[in-house]
Amino acid sequence: MPADTVLEAWERRGWLSALLRPAAGLFAGAAAMRRTAYRKGWARSFSAGAPVVIVGNISVGGTGKTPITGWLAQALAEAGCKPAIVSRGYGGRRQNTPVRVTPLSDAGEVGDEPVMLAKQAE
Repeated sequence: MPADTVLEAWERRGWLSALLRPAAGLFAGAAAMRRTAYRKGWARSFSAGAPVVIVGNISVGGTGKTPITGWLAQALAEAGCKPAIVSRGYGGRRQNTPVRVTPLSDAGEVGDEPVMLAKQAE
């Protein structure tokens, strides 16, 4: 889909945008309160103590996040960094317990994409 078409669709105001306007107002209000809480020091941010790069998207599945993550980790390693990848491990049976994934990990247990990324990082 050309960028012009996407932009036109995004800017179009129809019945759906009118229906969602109250929810957008609630979201904007919540975001403003959150910003205020951080600004006033009522909420504290977390510092990881190391640079953090997040690869994400509002879409799920098939948008290229895993290949980009692998490429980015490889590029950072070649630049002398020691990247670590944290993944939810979608599709794996293991839940709520962090585990270090290696190329020999069971994909059924931890998810196939983390195992693929571990193999790529070798």
